[in-house]
Amino acid sequence: MNKLWPGAVFALLSSHAFAQASLAPGNAKGFVSAATTNCQSLASGAAAGYTLEGVTMGNTGAAAWIKFYDMAGTPTAGALQGSSPGGVPYIFPVPGATALAGSNIIMADRGTFFRNGIAFCVTGGAANADTTAVAAAQITGTIFYH
Repeated sequence: MNKLWPGAVFALLSSHAFAQASLAPGNAKGFVSAATTNCQSLASGAAAGYTLEGVTMGNTGAAAWIKFYDMAGTPTAGALQGSSPGGVPYIFPVPGATALAGSNIIMADRGTFFRNGIAFCVTGGAANADTTAVAAAQITGTIFYH
């Protein structure tokens, strides 16, 4: 059995190459809502796997919810779909228009893994089956992933 000395482990973890590999730069998608449920595919690929790192959203109207699905392709608002447990999306609120309204969602320290791709919808209601459209330019922000 090979053993690494504690100093060697520290040297490996603090090495420039290790830091670059584990903290590889991700992608960012700017988002401005249309007067729909805004369902779209963010990233997909044959079992490539993606990590959702965080979401920053601002809101100028009523509360809204952004729902992420583990799937390739475009989701349908209100449907249970994708590989999330039971097809239920990951649902996050975007609070309504008040001082500093919006959400900053950080997904753990390593993000949340999506096996098939990342797709999302933005709706006016929290329920899985909700299909309420949000207003044009009501929700704006950035979604970070890699």
